[in-house]
Amino acid sequence: MFSIGLSLGVKEILDPFKKPGVLVNSLTLNLLAIPLAGVGLAILFGLDNVALFGFLIMACSPGASYGPRITEFAGGDIGHSIGLMFLLCMVAVISAPLTIALVVPGAGGIDIWPVIRTLAIIQVIPLFFGMFLKAKRPRLTEKIFSPVFWISNISAAIVIVLALGYRIFGESKSSLEGIIGLGGVLAIVILVVISLVAGYLLGGRGEATRKSMSVSTAIRNAGVAFLIGVGSSGDIHGVLSVIILYIFLQTLMTGLLAGWWGWKDYKKNGGRVKESISP
Repeated sequence: MFSIGLSLGVKEILDPFKKPGVLVNSLTLNLLAIPLAGVGLAILFGLDNVALFGFLIMACSPGASYGPRITEFAGGDIGHSIGLMFLLCMVAVISAPLTIALVVPGAGGIDIWPVIRTLAIIQVIPLFFGMFLKAKRPRLTEKIFSPVFWISNISAAIVIVLALGYRIFGESKSSLEGIIGLGGVLAIVILVVISLVAGYLLGGRGEATRKSMSVSTAIRNAGVAFLIGVGSSGDIHGVLSVIILYIFLQTLMTGLLAGWWGWKDYKKNGGRVKESISP
């Protein structure tokens, strides 16, 4: 979140508000439609226990931090993607715990206020500190942006590797297939497809904004899901395994689509690429 803050300015934050219709569509999709679609798919494929919990907390957690990077590869509207990610990250602090408490069976007993408080501390404070540095110390921001960006990505990868390592070599050695099954994998794939298509169709008239909306809707917030999963489930490592599988599939599918979009733009523009994100 600190890394994200270093790349955010007032312009990026306000960008989604320039297209109020698209903004309403995005909030409706991310906060209502995708969680409800997740519930429907969970019922359709008979998910239960850990598979159900891990799948639905991802469906209920919008605003992934790496959405703008994938939007960049897709040739989408990067400014819109960054602003939308900021807005969804802020909204997710309250919306994700509340939505999970409403739609996840057995989650009604979760004390959501400690979760909201922890999310606020983890997401809001480092995000706004990064934005403060960008506004007040732009030269310092330019120097530290690259190492902070890579540290954040490497640390996220380490968390995933450690969680997988515990699943493979730890005391609990049940296979991923035994945890989520083929039905769970299909539910994830279908929900990602629904998110991509719905985001694109409801992304307004501009092609770049449609790409941004598609990616932003499909990439769910694994950080929020990790925190809620760890704090609310008896089988922590089982839930983490489901979340990691969701991360892998959403990144793979969205990345392949973004690569195809980017390749089409590359050929259309005669071999020229768009400028990358910078602080």
